[in-house]
Amino acid sequence: MTKVPDHIKPDAGNARFLKIQEVAARLQLSPRTIYRLVDDGQLPVYRIGRSVRICLTDLAQFMRAKRDPGHE
Repeated sequence: MTKVPDHIKPDAGNARFLKIQEVAARLQLSPRTIYRLVDDGQLPVYRIGRSVRICLTDLAQFMRAKRDPGHE
């Protein structure tokens, strides 16, 4: 069995995962835009079968990286 590196292993007890539609609603964007961010590699996802989930921690990190420093 292959060991998953700690930096990509979610803490199952504390991790919260969102569906694409939930992320789109939180960000007030279309699901299509979220899928585009995923396809471009900008937003990491977990794929389980045909389901796609985004870790809330990854979403927060993505949003921090997109913050405009000129408007803080």
